[in-house]
Amino acid sequence: MALSNTTQNTLRTQPYYDDYYQVANTETGLLRGDDFDFHRILFRPRYGVQSRELTQLQTLLQAQLERLGNAQFRDGDRVMGAQLTIDTTATIGQVLANTTLTNFFDREYNAGKTIYAQVAGQADYTTAARVTQYVSIDDGDTSNNYLVFKYTSTNTFGATGVVQDSGNTSITATFAAGSNTSVFHTASTISIDEGVMFVSGFFVRVRPQTIPLINTDDIDALPSYRVGMEVNEEFLDELDDVVGDTLLDEANRGAVGAHRFRVRLTLAKRSINDTADTGFIEIARVIDGQILYTRSNPRYVTADELKQTLARRTYDESGDYILRPFAAVIGAATSANSTNSADISTFQLSLAPGKAYVRGYEIETNAPVRLSIDKGRDTESATNRSLPASVGSYMLVDSVVGTVTPSDYFTAPGSVDIHCVPPENIDTNTSITYAYSKIGTAKVRMLETYNVPSSLNISNFASGTIYKLFVYDWNFANNLTANIGSALIDANGQVELTIAKANGIPMVDGAIQGATIILDGANSVVSGTFTIDRYEHSGNNGKVYLKEYLAILPTNQTTYRLLFQPRDVDSFTLYDATKTYDNIAYTDNLSFQAVVNPIGKIDGTPNGFSIINATDTNKLLYQIPEVFVANGSISIGTAKFKTWLASIANTGTITDNGTISVAFTFTGASSFSIPDGSLSASEAQQYFNIFDITADANGYGQIIQFSDTANSTNRCITGVNISAIGSPATEYDLSFVYHHGSGATTTRTFIAVAKTTITGYPARTKDYYVGNTTHAASSNTSALANGQIEFHSLNVAPNFAYSLKTHDVTNLRKVLYKSSNTAFANSDMSTATDVTAYFTLDTGQRDNSYEYGRAIVKPGASSVISPTGRLMFVFDHFMHSGIGYITVDSYLSTNNRDKGMTYDAIPSYTSPKTNRKTNLRSVLDFRPALGHYGAANGNVALVFASSDTGANTIYAASDGTHYLIPVSNDLWNGSYDYYLPRIDAVSLAANGEFHVTQGQPAVRPRRPNIEANDLLLYELSIPPYTLVDATGIPVSVSLKSYDYKRYTMQDISKVEDRVKRLEYYTALSQLEKSTLDQPELDQNDNERFKNGIVVDNFTSTSTAAVEKTDFAASIDTRLHELHPAFRSFSTQFSTDYANTFTQRITVIGDMVIPSYTTEEFISQPLATKSVSVNPFDVGSFYGKIALSPAVDTWKSTKTLPAQVIDAGGPTQAWVNANLPSYTVWGEWQTTWTGTQTVQDAEDHEQGGSGTEWKYFGGNDLKAGESGWKSWEEWEAAGSPMEPSTGLPANAL
Repeated sequence: MALSNTTQNTLRTQPYYDDYYQVANTETGLLRGDDFDFHRILFRPRYGVQSRELTQLQTLLQAQLERLGNAQFRDGDRVMGAQLTIDTTATIGQVLANTTLTNFFDREYNAGKTIYAQVAGQADYTTAARVTQYVSIDDGDTSNNYLVFKYTSTNTFGATGVVQDSGNTSITATFAAGSNTSVFHTASTISIDEGVMFVSGFFVRVRPQTIPLINTDDIDALPSYRVGMEVNEEFLDELDDVVGDTLLDEANRGAVGAHRFRVRLTLAKRSINDTADTGFIEIARVIDGQILYTRSNPRYVTADELKQTLARRTYDESGDYILRPFAAVIGAATSANSTNSADISTFQLSLAPGKAYVRGYEIETNAPVRLSIDKGRDTESATNRSLPASVGSYMLVDSVVGTVTPSDYFTAPGSVDIHCVPPENIDTNTSITYAYSKIGTAKVRMLETYNVPSSLNISNFASGTIYKLFVYDWNFANNLTANIGSALIDANGQVELTIAKANGIPMVDGAIQGATIILDGANSVVSGTFTIDRYEHSGNNGKVYLKEYLAILPTNQTTYRLLFQPRDVDSFTLYDATKTYDNIAYTDNLSFQAVVNPIGKIDGTPNGFSIINATDTNKLLYQIPEVFVANGSISIGTAKFKTWLASIANTGTITDNGTISVAFTFTGASSFSIPDGSLSASEAQQYFNIFDITADANGYGQIIQFSDTANSTNRCITGVNISAIGSPATEYDLSFVYHHGSGATTTRTFIAVAKTTITGYPARTKDYYVGNTTHAASSNTSALANGQIEFHSLNVAPNFAYSLKTHDVTNLRKVLYKSSNTAFANSDMSTATDVTAYFTLDTGQRDNSYEYGRAIVKPGASSVISPTGRLMFVFDHFMHSGIGYITVDSYLSTNNRDKGMTYDAIPSYTSPKTNRKTNLRSVLDFRPALGHYGAANGNVALVFASSDTGANTIYAASDGTHYLIPVSNDLWNGSYDYYLPRIDAVSLAANGEFHVTQGQPAVRPRRPNIEANDLLLYELSIPPYTLVDATGIPVSVSLKSYDYKRYTMQDISKVEDRVKRLEYYTALSQLEKSTLDQPELDQNDNERFKNGIVVDNFTSTSTAAVEKTDFAASIDTRLHELHPAFRSFSTQFSTDYANTFTQRITVIGDMVIPSYTTEEFISQPLATKSVSVNPFDVGSFYGKIALSPAVDTWKSTKTLPAQVIDAGGPTQAWVNANLPSYTVWGEWQTTWTGTQTVQDAEDHEQGGSGTEWKYFGGNDLKAGESGWKSWEEWEAAGSPMEPSTGLPANAL
């Protein structure tokens, strides 16, 4: 768009008279300047300079610039900058009509002020906004005045409120009256930043500007307008209000001078349907608050287009590659709503500065780039899952007496004795003789029926009901050490050892058969570990027969020790001299007894090795298949499992066929259930054990057998019936008919154990206590809450264990020592010696229980700690509340989180038996905990002597109730959520942005697809939940990097060399294999044995022993052939001048040619004129020298060749051997005269290594063949012909 007609008319008339703009041709409309093609104004001396000429001079120059601009731009094109930005979140507020809007926004400089609410004449700095424009009645858009602003505070203005300038309380505006929704609205503004546009032939500066986009029909609606620039062409003179004074010449007393012409662009809007574009250049359209540009890019080649062209070429030629890797470092997130780094749901991936080419674009970073990565917090639901809940190892037993109820197997010591003989063979006369056959201890977990016989034989329990006796914590601690009596070789050739009964061994044949015996001693002539093959007793001695033979017999200086295993177990008992029984199946003086049944032994006989079953499940930790269970997701309220529940004991006078009942109650669960109705004997046996706990010879915990019919001789139970009370049931009554057989009517007390289904029992909670390292509290009742315990009378022997008197210790925070044996005071906490390094922590956790934690002394502690001093142990621990099982939620109560416990910090447990590590967040933990020492609630002073072995007596909650554990082969049924892993991709885009593409969370995740044009840099394997360490850095995120190398021609050349070497050695390996596979037969046609094979492909002399004097061969390294040895010599030819005529030859210099005669062929004796060949008579003389002979035909066969490092090439061997080159066949050509080679043109252009060619001429050439072949082609063709000795005429 040229200058407007109005502007042109002004320029060509008074007072400017720029006739460039005068119309020269009314038909074509051409201006005079264009029609006459003026390019310069030529001033002359003595002629005055006219003002119109100066004006037209500018016009001519501007015309040139305009033509240049028109070649690249359209009128109205953006040259640089001038970008539009829309804001649809501003606020517009109606103010009173008398408001001076210009006090708050200067449209000339696009500058707005900060305004504050005014309260009581003072600025309220908590309510502030920045004015971005105003809408005036004078604008013609609305009938009200408005301020447009952006809040800089969370507080907002209100109707009728007063606002003031930030620095002047007198500059105020008052908002209109009415509701806030009628006074204030959401507004939209559009801004253009500074730039340059090509308008009217000028490159016009665009000032930063902002205008409101107000939809007058609906002020809150998103606007739709045409947006562009109004072109204002202005003539300015000295009378102009703004610039007039600047046009006066200060150096000439304010003389009036030239006027000014300018073009200004003003951001403006037009209605979408407005088509009047005079003086208006549309840039874009705003449709419902979105900018849609209506002008394409200028036609000139921009830097971006050039960049795109170069990038396209680079990508086509080299693809994507990385010059300097963007090294990745995983770090903690820098901020989050939570102060606990473990609660932050993201972590940071830092990419070091690097450089790459993506889609051909050069991308270089000079500072680390930090990307935020989401942790693996997505979850999946596991609905109605069933998890197996086996309760561990058991043995099959019968003849059981002694109650086995939850209160029994959770009462310390909770263990029974193990014997290597049945109860009837245990010497129960005294506790001393009782121990003769005791080989260890074990803890009893529960008793369940294994098999009920088809016919009841109550008098002989060996054929009665067989039970599973669940035992754990085996301890074969037979510490018997004594000297043997004598040793001999018996008649069968076995070593017989005599051991005295007084040493404490059982006097029962076969009692210790199969056990291990260790023989040693300081003065013993024999030492070693042996197996007892046979054991007999004779009088007061035992006879031990060894399986192994000994050449030297032990003496009475030899000591022995017996070692036992579960296979050696025959019975479980507890000694009690007050117990006697009427039933012959039971042994007196035993309060508990159970005999391993023969079917529980390997060979099914009483003397066989016992079998311990289900050893792989001997723990009360049940692994949830998904490792990371989401906290708060386990459906505790509907989860089910079975447990053994003891009834309330019932005492009554029983007559024969009398009925008695016991009641089962349970509180705390959503429900509990026992099969109700009438049960047969076999059914009842599967769900119940009924014990007679009357303190007499028929009681003491004897199990009363179930029977479908009464027995007149032996006691039994019939008529079992279960009744549920309440709906849902809150109590179950078990009634049965007791038959006392031949016994008298007495008062009996019964207790029963029932297999009960529990639904919705609350999980056990763990209260977290952090050890206090600054204030002493171990000597008062808040000891456990502060995690402190003191010891005096110290023991510093290595491996001595200090019992911390509490379970579930997680961290030994500090161990303090002071030399005085006085209670720790607060001041001691900072002055005492820190000896933590001399102790290791045993948390007390075991596969089947929570025992007391222990601090174990390390070697070297005695150098720092004196036994007369005092120690304080400060530790972190959990206190258990409730009798249910432990889940991930048990650790994450609000109180625990406040103390720093997080999902990440939930501890792990490593089994001391299997060394297997289990994280406790992903298990159902039924392990009972040994009660705190001293009081049920644990609030006691904790100061002890180091030798104190006191402990609580029960595994129970703080209120004394016993923990629930599942029955054997049970299934826990419930639902939960678990966290999923994910794979993310980090890529680099061509615009330099780093993208993180998040993968789909899944049990087996896959890498996501990145943007089509991105360069994949890293693959992040993000584990479920994504645990972090104490500093917030993820501990298990793995990175897989992708490398894209840039290969220069030098790199490619190196690769090519490596490939050649690889091909060489591969061919050599194939040759070796071919040689090895080739049959070599002897004179009898038997294949010879081949070894020490040496192969040579005759490409060099590397394997040839050229240094040997008897070496008599040569190698053609080109044709890969072996040839005989040779010697090459230089031969000098001479001319027999005496016989040259007879030989018909002529010698000219060093040439020998046939003899010849000369005669005149043509002559021209006449000439028309003479012409000087050197008219300027300037000559130069060039001398000539003849070398005779022209060629030196001498060849050295003694001087050593040049010492060229050939790196395994054809000549390297003879160079190393200091020999001449005549071991290489053909050297008279390659080394002496040379051979003709032709370089392939295309290969030469691409910088290749070239191909050697030879001419194979002759009559065998076919049509179209040139006769040239490469050596490779010639070898591939099987060497069909020898190279021609002559070259064709066009060979060169």
